[in-house]
Amino acid sequence: MELAMPVNSSQRPTVGMVLDHPFPPDSRVAREATTLVDAGHRVHLLCAQDKTTPCPAEDSYKGVLLHRVDAVQQARQQPWCDARRSKVWACGLLKNWRYQHHGIDTPWQWAVEDFIQAYDIDILHAHDLRVLPATIAAAQQSSRAVKVIADLHEFYPALIRQLKSKKSARKGKRAYQRWVGFEQRWLPQADYVWVLDNASRDRLLAYPTIQAGKVGLLPNVVSVAEFDAMPPNDAIMRQYVGKPTLVYAGHVNHLGRGLQFVIEALPALLNIAPDCRVVLAGATRPDYETHLRQQAERLDVSHAIDWTGHLDDMGMAEYIQAATVCLCPTVESEQTNSGIPNKVFQYALYGKPQVVSSAKPQTRWVEANQAGLSFASGDVAALTQAVAKLLNNPATAEAMGQNGRQAVLSHSSWEAITPAFLAVYQ
Repeated sequence: MELAMPVNSSQRPTVGMVLDHPFPPDSRVAREATTLVDAGHRVHLLCAQDKTTPCPAEDSYKGVLLHRVDAVQQARQQPWCDARRSKVWACGLLKNWRYQHHGIDTPWQWAVEDFIQAYDIDILHAHDLRVLPATIAAAQQSSRAVKVIADLHEFYPALIRQLKSKKSARKGKRAYQRWVGFEQRWLPQADYVWVLDNASRDRLLAYPTIQAGKVGLLPNVVSVAEFDAMPPNDAIMRQYVGKPTLVYAGHVNHLGRGLQFVIEALPALLNIAPDCRVVLAGATRPDYETHLRQQAERLDVSHAIDWTGHLDDMGMAEYIQAATVCLCPTVESEQTNSGIPNKVFQYALYGKPQVVSSAKPQTRWVEANQAGLSFASGDVAALTQAVAKLLNNPATAEAMGQNGRQAVLSHSSWEAITPAFLAVYQ
């Protein structure tokens, strides 16, 4: 498929985004990329090919030019006897050694090098820490003066520790230390760094090599224009009319989501409101879904839980609009203390009161804006009490929901932060 190149009449810098997983979906990536397109930038997105359901290698998404690659397969097609790109560096021990000791994924570095040359990239935007070393290494090999912007979607060292600790606490600790070291090594080499929250910014600025003027806030706020005009889904609204409906919107994929606490609270909530429903609106991971379903059966509450399966952002919004109370019960951790989930802002935009766990950024925002109630992470009794308070006091719940909506409209929307975002790419 040959793509029509959008006209860049303003001669704004050409932006090349690098994402090492398939796209779409990713609401943060989409929001940033389309905003740059709307501002007159030519935007290319280099992303991973989906191996389960392959998509066109060359494609477009709302004006963003997509280039899907299997970076490993491409690297293995390199000759053995090349001075710099021998495929020996893309295979086995040498590939793993370079990744473990330098954070550089060699196949992705080569893919980004080709990307820069093919599309005359002026600014590289690396989506998350994992792909940043390869992106910077590629920029340093280029004959062009390419700037690099790091977009930290999360506290990646904490995430990798959480994942590795499932096998061994020692492996988790070593992975965490390694990626903190990569933060300290690679982030100072970026021209700018986006983080989710002030806590993340403060943590990075504790590193002596990172300058305060190079770190900016880019929270996971929602676009009012995109979501506010969407009409309710009449069928979903009818399904839950008159029923106290608790909605969780997002991935249902691991214990860190905290949904096991919601199910544990459900017997007590059904005593308060016998027709109460819990809606888990989002894609599930089989092992976690099985765990939750078994828990629900044991507690005899399966009849009160609805599972929607995979939904895009708009599909989740339809269920949020039908909610009485919205939930974000995530387990408090270093990872969840690094930023506010997108769902908190989306709940607020639709005027829904919410109950959130004590993960610090979301609690701080909800309490500061009087948009809902918080509970100590993992405290089922406190979660039950918070939900019951909102269900038993509809006027209070309505007021909190409207407080949250006004907070989004006044200062916590994508529209509010767009000027600061675009200024970095001029």
